[in-house]
Amino acid sequence: MKKQNGCKDLKIVTEDQFIKVKAAKIINCGSGHKVIFDKPIKVNNSNITGWYFLNIMAYDVRLGDVMRFELIEKGLYFEGVDLAARGRRGEEN
Repeated sequence: MKKQNGCKDLKIVTEDQFIKVKAAKIINCGSGHKVIFDKPIKVNNSNITGWYFLNIMAYDVRLGDVMRFELIEKGLYFEGVDLAARGRRGEEN
């Protein structure tokens, strides 16, 4: 589990422990971008259908990317984009 103060406990997170969704749509929303998922993520009793980025360029999220999330004590933590999946998608084209 990640602690909310930014410190991480030392543990190894395997790839199959991540919650993965695909970026189906990216919408420009004023001061940032909202990424809509291809399927909702169910956390506690709510469905999360998207993620908001103030600076999407810093995270390099593109349409069709597989986004990885980890479930933490207070909800979801964005771990980043699955670059290996992006590379495989580029080889197919």
